[in-house]
This record gives sequence, C-alpha cells and structure tokens, in this order.
Amino acid sequence: MFLLLPSVFWLFLTGVGFGAQSLANLIELVVIFCLSILCAFIPERWVSSKYVVIILFIVTFLTRLLMPIIPE
Repeated sequence: MFLLLPSVFWLFLTGVGFGAQSLANLIELVVIFCLSILCAFIPERWVSSKYVVIILFIVTFLTRLLMPIIPE
C-alpha cells in the first residue's frame, strides 16, 4: 500500500497547482512510481519502511518544486 502514497502525493501537489503544470511533467509520476517499486525491495533490517516513505515524499516534493516547465 505504501508504494502508492508518493504517487498520490504527487497527484495532490499537481491538483493544488504546486510546481510546473504541463502534461509533459507526467514523466515525474512515472519516475516516482518506479522509485517506489524499487524501494519496496529494500530489506526492513536496513531501513524502516516508514523512513523510506518519508524520503520518497521529500523526493516527490523536491521534484515538483525544482522541475522546470517542459514544453509539450
């Protein structure tokens, strides 16, 4: 379930108008989802899944904040 949280957070940020608004910025969503899937395979003994989700939220926020407007 926690795999979808960063993607839903990205949709929320886009919905409220945070960051560059363009259909070409959908590549961010794909990258965030792929990172979430990769992080699911990190063993629990290395890092707690709670911290992984927090890190993914920070990455999602910074992606929306720093991504330039991509022409369509």
